[in-house]
Parts: sequence; C-alpha cells; structure tokens
Amino acid sequence: MSTTCASSPVSRSEVRALLADLRTLLQQDPPSGPNFPAEAARDRAIAQMCQLPPGDDPFLVELLEEAFVGCRHDDKEQVVCGAIVDALRSRDSRTAADILGRIALAEPTIGWLSWSVVEVLGGWNPRAFEAILRQAAIGSSDGLVRRWAAEMLVAAALATPSEIDGFLRDPDDGVRRLTTRGLATLRTADALVRLTEIALRHEDDRLREQVWSLLGYWQLTPARGGRC
Repeated sequence: MSTTCASSPVSRSEVRALLADLRTLLQQDPPSGPNFPAEAARDRAIAQMCQLPPGDDPFLVELLEEAFVGCRHDDKEQVVCGAIVDALRSRDSRTAADILGRIALAEPTIGWLSWSVVEVLGGWNPRAFEAILRQAAIGSSDGLVRRWAAEMLVAAALATPSEIDGFLRDPDDGVRRLTTRGLATLRTADALVRLTEIALRHEDDRLREQVWSLLGYWQLTPARGGRC
C-alpha cells in the first residue's frame, strides 16, 4: 500500500512507539498468509514519520541507523528499515544518502532490503544517487541489486557505452534483460541501434526474444543494420 505525507506534526516519541508496535506485530506472523496487522502498523508508522517537522530528518536517519544494525541479526528489521526509507523518500529528504548507500552496497547484501533501496534511489532521483547506483551495478555480488542499478543508470542516460557493454555481458541474465529494458525506456537513436544489434545478433536466444518484444511494445522501429 502506498502512503503519502500529511501535514499535522507528531512527536518523536509517538514515532518510536509506532515502530515498537510494528516490531511486536512482526514477531507474530501467522502460520501462513500475510501478516495484515503488521502491514497496517507499517503504514501507520510511515504516515506518522511523514508528519514529523521538517527539521526531524536527522532523527529519521538515526532510526534507520538503529534498524540497519538490527537487520544483521533479525530479518524482520528489514521491514522496519523499509518503512523508514519510504518515509524519507516521501519527505524528499537527502540527508539519508550515506546510510542508504551503505544499505544498497552492503556485502553480503541484506535480503530484499538492499535491492529495494537501490530501486528507491533510482526511482527517486538517479542523477543525485549516480555514484551509489554505479557502484551497485558494477560491484555488488547480488544479481538483483545489479539488475535494478543497471536499469536505472541506463534509463537515466547515466551509463557509459563501456558500462552498457559490461551489463549486457553480466553472468546474471536478469541484469542483461533489465539493461535492455533501460535502453528501451531511454529511446535514443543510440539505444535503438544497440537494441537492434541485440535482436539480430546476440547469442542469448531469450534476450533476443525479449528485445523484439520490447521493440514491439514501445513501437520502436529497428535501426537498419544495427551497430557497426
């Protein structure tokens, strides 16, 4: 469920209490199916964090630091981290760049949280977080992290030609697929030439099929001959 920030300020103690409730409910997962009480508590916590005064962004960073430490010992802390990240994004706060970068680039990666943060950074403002996205795309040991980072860099026209070549040779087929999706999103003449070359000549049959599908979906006309 998406949440947006409201306007009535709340206190830090209220936010800490809501996060404590969330942690309690996360420990009460049902035998099967979603934990709806925890999901509702997460949404309430995000809404309240959004309502903190503008000067309280460092407080949210402090909360994220605390939860980040806990992620290494308790997988459920990832949900708490994710809620705080969502609030920071909704507040359009750049004060968390350092901690967000550490989460995105953590080795070993922190379950779904690392690639989720990469997706958040790329969707939020890829140019502002270009250095983090580039390091994640090139250096992460996690294919999911590399996938999202590569697509965000390519789609935002931040990836160099040599980097795109590297993404298209990545051993993870997801990195190759999302790189082509980034090229289709970019829709420049150079991107079209690359896509045409892949569709005509790439050794990966599945990737060629995806590129033909992307060309059709985006109603892109293949470039004559591909790249020299």
